Amino acid sequence: MQIDAPHPGDMMKKPIIRGSIRKKLFYSMLMLTVLITAAVTIVALISTYSTMREQLIFDRRTNIGWLENRLYLETRNDTNRFYEFEVDKSLKFDVLAWYTGGNNADVSVKLDLIKALNSIISLDNNINSIDLFNLGNGTVLRAERSGAAFTETGDLLSAWNAREEGLQTNTVYLREGREIVAYHQIHRFLDNKPLALIAIHQRQYKLQDILADIKITNNESILIFNDQNDLIESNLGTNGEVALAQASAIMEQISVSDSREMVQDGNFWFYRAVNGGKLRILLVVADKAIVSSLQKTLIAGIVVALAAVAAAVAASAAFARFLSKPLIALAASMGKIRLDSSQQLERSERDDEIGLLQNSFADMAERTQNLIASEYIAKIEKRNAQLRALQAQINPHFIYNTLQAIGGMALKHEVPGIYEVTLNLIDIMRYSLNFSKDRVRLGDELKYLQSYLQIQNVRFGKRLDLSFDAPEDCFEYLVPKLILQPLVENCFEHGLAERSGRWTVTVSVAVQGDDLLLTVSDNGVGIPLEKLEQIRATLESGTESSLRGAEHIGLTNVNARIRLMFGGEDYGLTIDSDPEEGTSITVRLRAVKESEGQDVQV
Repeated sequence: MQIDAPHPGDMMKKPIIRGSIRKKLFYSMLMLTVLITAAVTIVALISTYSTMREQLIFDRRTNIGWLENRLYLETRNDTNRFYEFEVDKSLKFDVLAWYTGGNNADVSVKLDLIKALNSIISLDNNINSIDLFNLGNGTVLRAERSGAAFTETGDLLSAWNAREEGLQTNTVYLREGREIVAYHQIHRFLDNKPLALIAIHQRQYKLQDILADIKITNNESILIFNDQNDLIESNLGTNGEVALAQASAIMEQISVSDSREMVQDGNFWFYRAVNGGKLRILLVVADKAIVSSLQKTLIAGIVVALAAVAAAVAASAAFARFLSKPLIALAASMGKIRLDSSQQLERSERDDEIGLLQNSFADMAERTQNLIASEYIAKIEKRNAQLRALQAQINPHFIYNTLQAIGGMALKHEVPGIYEVTLNLIDIMRYSLNFSKDRVRLGDELKYLQSYLQIQNVRFGKRLDLSFDAPEDCFEYLVPKLILQPLVENCFEHGLAERSGRWTVTVSVAVQGDDLLLTVSDNGVGIPLEKLEQIRATLESGTESSLRGAEHIGLTNVNARIRLMFGGEDYGLTIDSDPEEGTSITVRLRAVKESEGQDVQV
């Protein structure tokens, strides 16, 4: 039997890669790209690993050195605070007097100690409280942002008493709950006898932020210990469990080495002591961090892969001769379609990928047109609903018109008192509901205050005598809006309410140099001296504590607004009170006129 040999032409018709055009392009580019990418990546990984290892060690040395310097500055700040009690002779005398006299110590001594602790707290927002323990009688002075008080020590020194004997007492750090507490023991100079113990309770967030800033990858952990190897704070990564389990053993070895670095069990360990060992740093980096750092090399490999893809695309140009014509025709057909119209795309009768693509695009265009139409209708309906909702709202003009109607009815029925109150209420609403500016003309503020006081006079049976001592040339000065009403309300609530007979409220205005002085006075019962001192102390304590005041919130808010607006303690409120004559509140502002270019509310 004779078997015919295959015709050479038949052999040429068989494609190397069977399937669609998409598969031919895909496999051609894939084989070329994989070969180039694999070769470059393997070479880069081998040659780069050792370089990355040295770079990792160098970077961590730099980071832990920076952290050592940063923590040194923090410990020096605490040490300087403690030294104030050592070098300040007056302050140390107060500590000795309190230690000797205990609860019977002179009041001035106690006030000086409270002032010293409050001064430290006010300068650092990271301090929660400060304890000053009397080691002679078991009492403690605790100063917090809300106030200071003397109380029994109780178990507050349990953490301190648990320390090993013989350890230094100059600056000691302990972790107590969610706080980091810095301790310092004060001794008597003559016999070195312990007199008192200072404990500064600090938030842990500041140290946490420092550790988060220095941490480069999640494959490393940072641990901070005190002088007796108690954990103070940490930022743990994927190797956190290993770091905690081996920290004590590693520190015993690494602390006595010259390099203060070592490699063990696939981890790099770095150790530094801060300020003579008051704090100790242990930085642990997993070896796999090097692998993570090799991502740069992988990116380089991707770049090479893109070059390989470009080469594959160039190789695929051989197919462009028989692919370009149908593709150009398809592009021209697609270019005629507009998605924002109802135009239909012509469908193809081809049975290959080009025909499938054109028909799929026609279906997609049709669906997109339908979606656009639906979205357009939905937006129109939403806009109409919003317009209907706006039309249904009651605006301030409706309220003004209603009040005017009430006033007209009052006049018609010959009730002028109601008409007068209605007009005053309209003025008050129009003024208070205008939020366009924070500062207004003094003349507008006084006009508003007069309307408010006229309503109050009606409320209290017209027993109020109101007087204004305000020169007209002062009306153009700018003042914070609604700055006087809280002061007048204070007159009614705390001065006039308990006084019989006629009431008197006087508002006076004066210019003193570059300052504008507004004074509100009454003939009320006055403020007791002790309470007056408390109010003055609250006002002098600054804007932050003023805004937290529970009593006289109107006064404290006015004082805080002025200080925040003009940026200084020279401006704000001053209060004078006499049980026989009443109370006087003076507001000091910077004198600025409307004509000097400031925007005001119209």
